[in-house]
Amino acid sequence: MKGTVKLFQAAGIPVLMHWSFGLILVLVLLEARRNDLSASGTLWLLLLFLILFSCVVLHEFGHALTARRYHIDTKDIILSPIGGIARLERIPEKAWQELWIALAGPAVNLVIAGLLYLLLQLWHLPTLIQTDSETMVLNRYSILPYVMTMNVFLAIFNLLPAFPMDGGRVLRSLLALFMRRWKATFVASWIGRLFALTFVGVGIYWGEWVLVFIGVFIFINAGLEYRSTRIEEMLRGQTIGDQMIPEVVTISPDAPFGSISALMALHPVLYLTNPMGTITHYLIAEDLQKKTLPENTPVDQLALPVSQSVSPGLPLEVAYQVMQRYRMPVLPVAEEGRIMGSLLWKDLESMMRKASLLRWKA
Repeated sequence: MKGTVKLFQAAGIPVLMHWSFGLILVLVLLEARRNDLSASGTLWLLLLFLILFSCVVLHEFGHALTARRYHIDTKDIILSPIGGIARLERIPEKAWQELWIALAGPAVNLVIAGLLYLLLQLWHLPTLIQTDSETMVLNRYSILPYVMTMNVFLAIFNLLPAFPMDGGRVLRSLLALFMRRWKATFVASWIGRLFALTFVGVGIYWGEWVLVFIGVFIFINAGLEYRSTRIEEMLRGQTIGDQMIPEVVTISPDAPFGSISALMALHPVLYLTNPMGTITHYLIAEDLQKKTLPENTPVDQLALPVSQSVSPGLPLEVAYQVMQRYRMPVLPVAEEGRIMGSLLWKDLESMMRKASLLRWKA
């Protein structure tokens, strides 16, 4: 993923850090100044944040390793200033699987909190945060109670029914027991947005801008979660052959641009062949129609190479992922090495427009 750097890899899962994670240092300094911490206190606060984000990593591994039990791989774990995210290869097929995967993360935080509580009891140390309303006291005796308390807070906060937090996924999985997944996501997304608006309102009222930032993040991602689920639902059950244009119009690579204007008006994709008759390049009519070019321009100077192709029998979502990843406006469809049609990104886009957060109808 762009803007990230790999920290390490464990259990075959890479852990990445987004560049914005560096903002945590700014947050530490602001928090230290607000609480009038000394230099040593500031270092303790930095250590606290590092420990908490280590707990966040363990939280995400809870999701990832539980998903692995259901044969779902994890692409990576990404750390950002507002937490982490385990990017699964796919959404669990069964609602109860998503339920257990979603609950695994908060469960890790509660286990960490429970172990710290037992450790503090064993060492006869206080388990409550020793602070008043104006002063933050951090040292070797108080840092563990802070970590324990924050793990409890992380578990509770993550279970709020708001995407993209775990509680939103728990809510969706429960709703999906009684309705289709995309409709369950529709309901959960709007509940998440209501929570987000509440965070923004409370944050503005109390001057807690971190809460405002979290609210905006939740609001945006609730919509993205619904849209991605809706797209997946729309693509599911269709093959590439169902949506491809089943025509292959070929032209000579040395044909002048002016000679193909009539063909461009009738066919969205034109293919170029080499002297052996093999298709090697293609032209996108819509793109060329927008250009003002000399009529004697050889078309092979305007063509794109056929670098990838897909089988018509593959699921449509495979083509969607390939075209989205490589930003391909056209994806040739071939069987046994012979091109037999084309899939256009604009045709998929017209399907995607139906995936609006405001749409409830199938």
